[in-house]
Amino acid sequence: MKSNEIELLEKLITKVDNLLLKLPQSSSPEETWLDIPDTATWLKVSPRTLQNYRDQGLLPYSQIGAKIYFRLDDLQKFLLKNYHRSNEISERVSQFKLNSHNGRKQS
Repeated sequence: MKSNEIELLEKLITKVDNLLLKLPQSSSPEETWLDIPDTATWLKVSPRTLQNYRDQGLLPYSQIGAKIYFRLDDLQKFLLKNYHRSNEISERVSQFKLNSHNGRKQS
């Protein structure tokens, strides 16, 4: 390997090590806290959307100075609370198809 390639590999290894150190060490969701960037990434929403959720009282949070944290356990509960079962959707699709099919027979 060339000297440049070795240096690049060492930098990459250092970056990966730093990212691994940032991972939550706790195995329990109740003990795992995420900041706004991590929470936004985890929920796949923007920081502004998180602000809206906080303003509406949808997500509990903790604030220390200007820094805001969310418990992973609360995020999981939030997702489950807003979970829509696929069988409900399937029933709606079936009802729509039935209504559409009946509508075509009458024409």
